[in-house]
Amino acid sequence: METLRRAARGGRFFPPAIFEGREYLVDENAEKLTRNNTFSPYRTVHPALLSRIKHGTPEKP
Repeated sequence: METLRRAARGGRFFPPAIFEGREYLVDENAEKLTRNNTFSPYRTVHPALLSRIKHGTPEKP
């Protein structure tokens, strides 16, 4: 059980586990991701878009 909790806390399920109350809810069809491939919503967004969101777009002359 502790191994599953660690995986849920570490974001190693896709779709990600949901923490509700004192326990994690994991979809029965969820896939366990590899150790180096954790789920992050930021990985689904293009890096250039993230850069523009963080730093803004340069002003046009």
